[in-house]
Amino acid sequence: MSNPQFTESNLRSLLEAIQSRASSFADHLYRTGEQRPIYLRFDIDDDPAKAYRMSLILNEYGIKGTFFILNTAKYWNEQPMLDWYSPLDGDKRQIGFWKALKDVQLHGHEIAWHNNAIADHYHNNPHDGYPMDFTMEEIILAPLNKLRMEGFQIIGSASHGDPFCRKLGFINYDIFQECERTSEAIGFPDCSFDHPRLKMADFGLEYEAYHVPYDLYLSESGGREWTWRVPGAGPARETPMEYIFKNLNTYDRIQILIHPQHWKI
Repeated sequence: MSNPQFTESNLRSLLEAIQSRASSFADHLYRTGEQRPIYLRFDIDDDPAKAYRMSLILNEYGIKGTFFILNTAKYWNEQPMLDWYSPLDGDKRQIGFWKALKDVQLHGHEIAWHNNAIADHYHNNPHDGYPMDFTMEEIILAPLNKLRMEGFQIIGSASHGDPFCRKLGFINYDIFQECERTSEAIGFPDCSFDHPRLKMADFGLEYEAYHVPYDLYLSESGGREWTWRVPGAGPARETPMEYIFKNLNTYDRIQILIHPQHWKI
Protein backbone atom coordinates (compact mmCIF):
# COMPACT_ATOMS: atom_id res chain seq x y z
CA MET A 1 0.00 0.00 0.00
CA SER A 2 1.27 3.45 -0.87
CA ASN A 3 2.24 5.90 1.82
CA PRO A 4 -0.60 8.41 2.40
CA GLN A 5 1.90 11.26 2.06
CA PHE A 6 2.02 10.68 -1.72
CA THR A 7 -0.68 13.20 -2.56
CA GLU A 8 -1.08 16.04 -5.04
CA SER A 9 -0.58 18.52 -2.23
CA ASN A 10 2.76 16.98 -1.26
CA LEU A 11 3.84 16.78 -4.90
CA ARG A 12 3.20 20.49 -5.19
CA SER A 13 5.18 21.12 -2.01
CA LEU A 14 8.08 19.16 -3.50
CA LEU A 15 7.90 21.11 -6.76
CA GLU A 16 7.91 24.40 -4.87
CA ALA A 17 10.99 23.29 -2.95
CA ILE A 18 12.98 22.33 -6.06
CA GLN A 19 11.57 24.86 -8.52
CA SER A 20 14.71 26.92 -9.07
CA ARG A 21 16.93 23.88 -9.78
CA ALA A 22 14.66 21.21 -11.30
CA SER A 23 15.30 19.91 -14.81
CA SER A 24 15.05 16.91 -17.08
CA PHE A 25 18.24 14.96 -17.70
CA ALA A 26 18.51 16.25 -21.26
CA ASP A 27 17.94 19.87 -20.25
CA HIS A 28 20.77 19.84 -17.76
CA LEU A 29 23.23 17.57 -19.53
CA TYR A 30 22.95 19.16 -22.96
CA ARG A 31 21.31 22.58 -22.76
CA THR A 32 20.87 24.56 -19.55
CA GLY A 33 24.28 24.30 -17.91
CA GLU A 34 22.74 24.48 -14.41
CA GLN A 35 25.62 23.76 -12.03
CA ARG A 36 23.45 22.47 -9.16
CA PRO A 37 20.77 20.43 -10.94
CA ILE A 38 17.89 18.46 -9.49
CA TYR A 39 16.97 15.78 -12.02
CA LEU A 40 13.25 15.03 -11.78
CA ARG A 41 12.63 11.48 -12.98
CA PHE A 42 9.32 9.65 -13.49
CA ASP A 43 9.46 5.87 -14.07
CA ILE A 44 6.11 4.87 -15.58
CA ASP A 45 5.90 1.24 -14.49
CA ASP A 46 2.12 1.46 -14.52
CA ASP A 47 -0.70 4.04 -14.74
CA PRO A 48 0.35 6.39 -17.54
CA ALA A 49 -2.76 8.50 -16.80
CA LYS A 50 -1.28 9.54 -13.45
CA ALA A 51 2.03 10.28 -15.15
CA TYR A 52 0.26 12.51 -17.64
CA ARG A 53 -1.60 14.35 -14.88
CA MET A 54 1.71 14.87 -13.09
CA SER A 55 3.15 16.43 -16.25
CA LEU A 56 0.26 18.91 -16.29
CA ILE A 57 1.03 19.89 -12.71
CA LEU A 58 4.71 20.34 -13.59
CA ASN A 59 3.63 22.65 -16.41
CA GLU A 60 1.99 24.96 -13.87
CA TYR A 61 5.35 25.42 -12.14
CA GLY A 62 7.40 25.71 -15.32
CA ILE A 63 9.35 22.60 -14.26
CA LYS A 64 10.66 20.04 -16.74
CA GLY A 65 11.05 16.35 -15.96
CA THR A 66 12.00 13.11 -17.69
CA PHE A 67 9.33 10.43 -18.20
CA PHE A 68 10.67 6.89 -18.75
CA ILE A 69 8.39 4.61 -20.83
CA LEU A 70 8.34 0.86 -20.08
CA ASN A 71 7.74 -1.18 -23.22
CA THR A 72 7.09 -4.39 -21.25
CA ALA A 73 4.25 -2.73 -19.32
CA LYS A 74 0.64 -3.54 -20.11
CA TYR A 75 -0.05 -0.03 -21.36
CA TRP A 76 2.56 -0.30 -24.13
CA ASN A 77 0.58 -2.84 -26.12
CA GLU A 78 -2.91 -1.69 -25.14
CA GLN A 79 -2.20 2.01 -25.76
CA PRO A 80 -5.16 2.99 -23.57
CA MET A 81 -7.29 6.08 -23.53
CA LEU A 82 -6.14 8.00 -20.46
CA ASP A 83 -8.47 9.62 -17.98
CA TRP A 84 -7.14 13.00 -16.96
CA TYR A 85 -8.36 16.27 -15.57
CA SER A 86 -7.50 19.92 -16.01
CA PRO A 87 -5.68 21.11 -12.87
CA LEU A 88 -7.13 24.57 -13.50
CA ASP A 89 -10.84 23.84 -13.77
CA GLY A 90 -11.19 20.16 -12.79
CA ASP A 91 -12.68 19.28 -16.18
CA LYS A 92 -12.41 15.54 -16.82
CA ARG A 93 -11.57 14.25 -20.29
CA GLN A 94 -9.86 11.39 -22.11
CA ILE A 95 -6.78 11.47 -24.31
CA GLY A 96 -5.08 8.72 -26.31
CA PHE A 97 -1.82 7.24 -25.00
CA TRP A 98 0.48 8.42 -27.82
CA LYS A 99 -1.22 11.81 -28.02
CA ALA A 100 -0.69 12.26 -24.28
CA LEU A 101 3.02 11.42 -24.59
CA LYS A 102 3.37 13.86 -27.49
CA ASP A 103 1.70 16.54 -25.37
CA VAL A 104 4.20 15.83 -22.59
CA GLN A 105 7.11 16.29 -25.02
CA LEU A 106 5.49 19.37 -26.59
CA HIS A 107 5.53 21.06 -23.18
CA GLY A 108 9.29 20.58 -22.93
CA HIS A 109 9.53 17.40 -20.90
CA GLU A 110 11.85 14.61 -21.95
CA ILE A 111 10.57 11.19 -23.02
CA ALA A 112 13.06 8.37 -22.41
CA TRP A 113 13.21 4.58 -22.27
CA HIS A 114 12.68 2.49 -19.13
CA ASN A 115 15.10 -0.34 -19.87
CA ASN A 116 13.90 -3.89 -19.12
CA ALA A 117 16.01 -5.53 -21.83
CA ILE A 118 17.68 -8.35 -19.90
CA ALA A 119 14.43 -9.46 -18.26
CA ASP A 120 12.69 -9.20 -21.64
CA HIS A 121 15.45 -11.29 -23.24
CA TYR A 122 15.07 -13.89 -20.50
CA HIS A 123 11.33 -14.10 -21.05
CA ASN A 124 11.58 -14.27 -24.83
CA ASN A 125 14.21 -17.02 -25.04
CA PRO A 126 14.78 -20.49 -23.58
CA HIS A 127 16.63 -20.17 -20.29
CA ASP A 128 19.77 -21.87 -21.62
CA GLY A 129 19.95 -19.20 -24.33
CA TYR A 130 19.70 -21.53 -27.37
CA PRO A 131 18.12 -21.20 -29.80
CA MET A 132 17.45 -17.47 -29.40
CA ASP A 133 14.17 -16.22 -30.83
CA PHE A 134 15.21 -12.59 -30.29
CA THR A 135 18.70 -11.17 -30.04
CA MET A 136 19.46 -8.62 -27.34
CA GLU A 137 19.99 -6.02 -30.05
CA GLU A 138 16.48 -6.65 -31.40
CA ILE A 139 14.97 -6.44 -27.94
CA ILE A 140 16.61 -3.06 -27.36
CA LEU A 141 15.96 -1.62 -30.80
CA ALA A 142 12.28 -2.57 -31.00
CA PRO A 143 11.01 -0.09 -28.37
CA LEU A 144 13.56 2.58 -29.28
CA ASN A 145 12.58 2.45 -32.95
CA LYS A 146 8.88 2.54 -32.06
CA LEU A 147 9.28 5.57 -29.83
CA ARG A 148 11.42 7.38 -32.39
CA MET A 149 9.00 6.52 -35.19
CA GLU A 150 6.25 8.15 -33.09
CA GLY A 151 8.32 11.34 -32.97
CA PHE A 152 10.13 11.09 -29.63
CA GLN A 153 13.79 12.06 -29.30
CA ILE A 154 15.13 9.22 -27.17
CA ILE A 155 18.65 9.75 -25.84
CA GLY A 156 18.36 8.31 -22.33
CA SER A 157 17.42 5.17 -20.44
CA ALA A 158 16.80 4.15 -16.85
CA SER A 159 17.03 0.56 -15.68
CA HIS A 160 13.74 -1.04 -14.60
CA GLY A 161 13.66 -3.11 -11.40
CA ASP A 162 11.91 -6.16 -12.80
CA PRO A 163 11.20 -8.89 -10.17
CA PHE A 164 13.61 -11.17 -12.06
CA CYS A 165 16.49 -8.80 -11.33
CA ARG A 166 17.08 -9.73 -7.71
CA LYS A 167 16.07 -13.37 -8.28
CA LEU A 168 18.56 -13.93 -11.09
CA GLY A 169 21.26 -11.50 -9.95
CA PHE A 170 21.27 -8.82 -12.64
CA ILE A 171 20.35 -5.18 -13.11
CA ASN A 172 18.99 -4.19 -16.51
CA TYR A 173 21.71 -1.58 -17.04
CA ASP A 174 24.26 -4.44 -16.92
CA ILE A 175 23.52 -4.84 -20.63
CA PHE A 176 25.56 -1.72 -21.42
CA GLN A 177 29.36 -1.67 -21.39
CA GLU A 178 29.37 1.91 -20.12
CA CYS A 179 27.48 0.96 -16.93
CA GLU A 180 29.51 -0.59 -14.15
CA ARG A 181 27.68 -2.00 -11.16
CA THR A 182 26.84 0.51 -8.44
CA SER A 183 25.40 0.37 -4.93
CA GLU A 184 22.10 -0.60 -6.60
CA ALA A 185 23.51 -4.14 -6.65
CA ILE A 186 24.05 -4.43 -2.89
CA GLY A 187 22.42 -7.65 -1.73
CA PHE A 188 22.05 -9.14 -5.22
CA PRO A 189 23.24 -12.72 -5.79
CA ASP A 190 25.80 -13.48 -8.48
CA CYS A 191 24.24 -13.37 -11.93
CA SER A 192 22.93 -16.83 -12.82
CA PHE A 193 23.25 -16.56 -16.61
CA ASP A 194 25.44 -14.91 -19.23
CA HIS A 195 24.30 -12.07 -21.44
CA PRO A 196 26.09 -9.84 -23.96
CA ARG A 197 27.27 -6.34 -23.05
CA LEU A 198 26.56 -3.74 -25.70
CA LYS A 199 27.40 -0.06 -26.24
CA MET A 200 24.75 2.54 -25.48
CA ALA A 201 26.08 4.73 -28.27
CA ASP A 202 25.27 2.04 -30.84
CA PHE A 203 21.59 2.55 -29.97
CA GLY A 204 21.67 6.35 -29.98
CA LEU A 205 21.63 6.49 -26.18
CA GLU A 206 23.72 9.11 -24.42
CA TYR A 207 23.08 8.43 -20.73
CA GLU A 208 21.75 5.91 -18.23
CA ALA A 209 19.96 7.60 -15.34
CA TYR A 210 21.51 5.54 -12.54
CA HIS A 211 24.96 6.47 -13.87
CA VAL A 212 24.42 10.21 -14.12
CA PRO A 213 26.55 11.54 -11.22
CA TYR A 214 24.66 12.64 -8.12
CA ASP A 215 25.40 13.67 -4.53
CA LEU A 216 21.95 12.67 -3.28
CA TYR A 217 19.43 10.15 -4.61
CA LEU A 218 15.79 10.21 -3.45
CA SER A 219 13.19 7.59 -4.33
CA GLU A 220 9.79 6.30 -3.24
CA SER A 221 10.28 2.88 -4.88
CA GLY A 222 7.74 0.41 -3.58
CA GLY A 223 5.41 3.19 -2.47
CA ARG A 224 6.24 2.81 1.21
CA GLU A 225 8.41 5.77 2.16
CA TRP A 226 10.92 8.20 0.72
CA THR A 227 14.43 6.75 0.82
CA TRP A 228 17.66 8.71 0.84
CA ARG A 229 21.05 7.58 -0.48
CA VAL A 230 24.40 9.26 -1.03
CA PRO A 231 27.27 7.66 -3.02
CA GLY A 232 29.38 5.20 -1.08
CA ALA A 233 27.09 5.20 1.96
CA GLY A 234 25.56 1.75 1.52
CA PRO A 235 21.86 0.93 1.30
CA ALA A 236 19.25 3.67 1.15
CA ARG A 237 17.47 4.62 4.37
CA GLU A 238 13.96 5.84 4.96
CA THR A 239 13.70 9.59 5.35
CA PRO A 240 10.84 11.89 6.40
CA MET A 241 9.87 14.40 3.71
CA GLU A 242 10.33 17.30 6.14
CA TYR A 243 13.99 16.32 6.57
CA ILE A 244 14.46 16.19 2.81
CA PHE A 245 13.06 19.71 2.37
CA LYS A 246 15.44 21.07 5.01
CA ASN A 247 18.51 19.52 3.38
CA LEU A 248 17.98 19.96 -0.37
CA ASN A 249 20.33 22.94 -0.54
CA THR A 250 23.12 20.91 1.08
CA TYR A 251 23.65 18.88 -2.10
CA ASP A 252 24.77 20.05 -5.54
CA ARG A 253 23.46 17.24 -7.76
CA ILE A 254 20.23 15.50 -6.79
CA GLN A 255 18.19 12.84 -8.55
CA ILE A 256 14.55 12.40 -7.47
CA LEU A 257 12.76 9.25 -8.65
CA ILE A 258 8.94 9.22 -8.68
CA HIS A 259 6.65 6.33 -9.63
CA PRO A 260 3.27 7.86 -10.56
CA GLN A 261 1.28 4.73 -9.64
CA HIS A 262 2.10 5.28 -5.94
CA TRP A 263 0.49 8.73 -5.87
CA LYS A 264 -3.06 9.84 -5.22
CA ILE A 265 -3.23 12.30 -8.10
